[in-house]
Amino acid sequence: MTALLSGCKKDKDDGNFPTCLMFLIREQEKTCGDIEIFKYNYNNQLVYRFIPIYCRDLNETIYDSKCKYLCSRGGWGGGDGQCTGFYQNAIELELIYRSP
Repeated sequence: MTALLSGCKKDKDDGNFPTCLMFLIREQEKTCGDIEIFKYNYNNQLVYRFIPIYCRDLNETIYDSKCKYLCSRGGWGGGDGQCTGFYQNAIELELIYRSP
């Protein structure tokens, strides 16, 4: 995992950083540059919220711990409508990644 993280900054390494997130990080950084990822507890599972820092017109996306897409919110289109209740019920745990 160290080789995958070179050039990236993880704010914390608690062993709960799914390696599949690195692929998603690379793809989203290609689209809009810098991102932040926050870890949440949502419906008793760990999920990850990707936030584009400089492209606020793009959607925030939520993935589960196996990097399965759950929903998106925000941006010009307002998201996919599948995040209903996420922001009211999810518990933010920590910032786990910020682009260097």
